Amino acid sequence: MTTNTMTETTRILLRSQMQRQGGFSLIEAVVGMVMFLAVAAGMVPIIMVSKAFTLQSDSRIGAIAISQQVMDSLRARDIATLPSSGTVTTLPSGDSLTNLPYKGKTYSATITYCETSSYCDSSSRHLKVKVYNYGFSSTAPIYQLETVYTRLQ
Repeated sequence: MTTNTMTETTRILLRSQMQRQGGFSLIEAVVGMVMFLAVAAGMVPIIMVSKAFTLQSDSRIGAIAISQQVMDSLRARDIATLPSSGTVTTLPSGDSLTNLPYKGKTYSATITYCETSSYCDSSSRHLKVKVYNYGFSSTAPIYQLETVYTRLQ
């Protein structure tokens, strides 16, 4: 074998190796895209559930904050000035509980006094605060707080 033939053979081998390393074929690219789309489609439900859970948690956090504000305003009152029964949408001070904003969302609340009458007397009141998304008070509350408020002596 001569040097010229060997050089020609080496060139052919190098050229064939360069052609094989040129990139993906069309079939390989399509298979890769299909695999990527299958994985992405599987992730969409997980992302949607996570987003819904986050929104629900934000609403619940807001409802908890609103119920705490309502309870704080009730604690500032004397027990004797609180009603002995009934459900109301106003605080004893006259402030409405129908349009309560918290971090860009609006809530409404109701206060039920002495639902369990055995917990109520001259020195204590059974209180139940229910917080709803604004305009949805006919549905189940987002958050409900129940306590027996009494004067410590």
